[in-house]
Amino acid sequence: MAEDREQAIEQIVERARAVRPRTPRWLWLAGGVLGLAGAIAFVIVLVGQGDSTSAPTTGPAEISSGRGFGAGLALGVGLGISIGFVIARQLGRQLVRDHSSRSKP
Repeated sequence: MAEDREQAIEQIVERARAVRPRTPRWLWLAGGVLGLAGAIAFVIVLVGQGDSTSAPTTGPAEISSGRGFGAGLALGVGLGISIGFVIARQLGRQLVRDHSSRSKP
């Protein structure tokens, strides 16, 4: 009984691999470029704000609103969800065109 279950699982996995489209190369390249740009920007900000040789300011201290990290985090999560949703819809449409359960009685 366990062998039948394993064989059924293997058949399902093989069919899923055959039906699932490969991730396009342009998507991998876009992800790599964005990741590299983010890493470079992070290093620039990290190195740029660590300048301890500048003259001390005698004016009033600059007050931060504290929204920088939270706003960036919210923006990143929102963009990630929306981009993922668009990609999932596009892949879903391709799968519906390739395979429809309505064509089988």
